[in-house]
Amino acid sequence: MWPGRTWIGASAGLMGLFVLQACGGSSAARDEQAWRLAEKAYQENGDGSAYRLWAALDATGPKGRQAHRRLAVADQHYRHAIDLYRTNQPGVREAMQEGLALGPIDPAHYLTLARLCAERGIGFRAVDFYRKYLNQQPAQAAQARLELASLAGGKDPFPPLFAESSRPLEAPRPSPIWAMALLGPLLAVALVLRVRNRRRGLRRMLADRPEWHQTVAYHLGCLRHEFLKHRVGPLGEPLRAIARAKASAGEHQFLRDRLAQGTPLRLAWRAQLHALERSMGIAWKLDSVDPLFRRARAAMERLGRQRWPIRPPDAKRLLAAHAALLAFDRQLSELVVGLVRCSVDEALLREVVESTRSEWATGKVPLDEIRIGPVPPGVEVDVLRTDLRIVLKNVVRNAVQAVAAAPTPRRLALDVQVEPEPTGEECVVFRVRDTSPGGLDAGGSKGNDVEHGLGIVNTALRRYDGSLQVVPDSDGYAKAVLVRFFHSQRGPANEDAA
Repeated sequence: MWPGRTWIGASAGLMGLFVLQACGGSSAARDEQAWRLAEKAYQENGDGSAYRLWAALDATGPKGRQAHRRLAVADQHYRHAIDLYRTNQPGVREAMQEGLALGPIDPAHYLTLARLCAERGIGFRAVDFYRKYLNQQPAQAAQARLELASLAGGKDPFPPLFAESSRPLEAPRPSPIWAMALLGPLLAVALVLRVRNRRRGLRRMLADRPEWHQTVAYHLGCLRHEFLKHRVGPLGEPLRAIARAKASAGEHQFLRDRLAQGTPLRLAWRAQLHALERSMGIAWKLDSVDPLFRRARAAMERLGRQRWPIRPPDAKRLLAAHAALLAFDRQLSELVVGLVRCSVDEALLREVVESTRSEWATGKVPLDEIRIGPVPPGVEVDVLRTDLRIVLKNVVRNAVQAVAAAPTPRRLALDVQVEPEPTGEECVVFRVRDTSPGGLDAGGSKGNDVEHGLGIVNTALRRYDGSLQVVPDSDGYAKAVLVRFFHSQRGPANEDAA
């Protein structure tokens, strides 16, 4: 986005908030309108220019209060991502996407990110973050411009007007000759990308990017709950009544309220999809690329174009569209279930141990032996991979800290067993064994404080119907911490949504 357009968008949004506050109307109406304005700015810009709009919302109104809470939680994710990047730890992209799913980033973070990228020699990304920071007319603009100029070989990429005036910059306009020369190659590239993207439905993209799973599962859940369940789902009964020519006046009015009042179906659909697309960082529209979403959009548009009054033949056509959207909802449910499922192998266990040992506190504890595995083949659990890693890392971290005070040899082992249950189901048991006779550390196995110790583990276990147990062990180990999840009962998902 060009600096001038960003500045204009933010200024127009703030002016809109000022007008809303100055004008009459109920506080609830002003709160709702201000929130819509701020949310629209974030949907359209997707960068720090929307932050000022969110921060300017009245925190005493329900929508403004919700926005400020989302900003605070999002800021925790952004700060966590920065800390991970500063210390060269994995999970930066995932933490950043969790923040983006909640709200805009504080533009002050752009300067920190720009400097970190510059230190690592990622010049193009540093320049991008410096520009985003300077677009907000910040307090440290002069210093940031000097740092940006040094990245550009001493030549400031922005003209002096940008720093000295608030007048917006316009994007340079190529001459007609250059435009014609560039048009052919650009169209060819766009065509290639479009064809390539059409062959990659959402399922296949997610297969390549497991770090998207948690955010995508959240947004698909919102799409199903807000749009398909509450907006589309209740339409079936009155439509069937009209098709039988037995509908009451109330059922006709209900359909008119759902289909013709409030936010149009097309805009509600696009808002939900845009949030999903933005969280994934993709530049194309899913309902133009993915056949599953494309068919759902066609059904939704048939519902949204209905004229009034609805006659029995119309109702039958609308029922077909309604059935297509219900089938879409079932397919999304299967997709979300597949995202939550995680395959377990020795590589996952090794990644957990190595990531935990790379931390300062656990890395300085000398261990005489670390055993990883075995893992039975075909083990899968219905747990997000990110959450499973969090659970196992906390248990492993606790074991390392426990053996730090134990006599040598200090030994640690992590393996997996599959055990049958009396109900006929199977449980996947992660065993973390160590040579310390002590129990669990701060937070304990009964702790509920998600900020410390094993409280985080207990929170995740409650979410996935798992359990944690500490038992005595043998073979040179003093105890074993057993983390149990149910074995996934579902077969492999289809490769594509088409």
